[in-house]
Amino acid sequence: MLQVLQNVKITLKSKESYIFVTELQAIPTEDKDFKILYSRNPFPTAELIKIIDALIKMLQGAWDFTNYSMDINYQY
Repeated sequence: MLQVLQNVKITLKSKESYIFVTELQAIPTEDKDFKILYSRNPFPTAELIKIIDALIKMLQGAWDFTNYSMDINYQY
């Protein structure tokens, strides 16, 4: 799982500053809320990398924060 997350992070770093709505909407999902939440504004790539970093730290047992909202800079 750590390797998968590292690979995702590498892919994200190669993208532009935002993941555009068209790309977000192209993600296959049955979650109708996902399609609604990510239907208006592009998602900042740096914020997604911040989430991936937190997941990596959690899996390594090194994430010691209690703010689970992570203050993600995104408005839908």
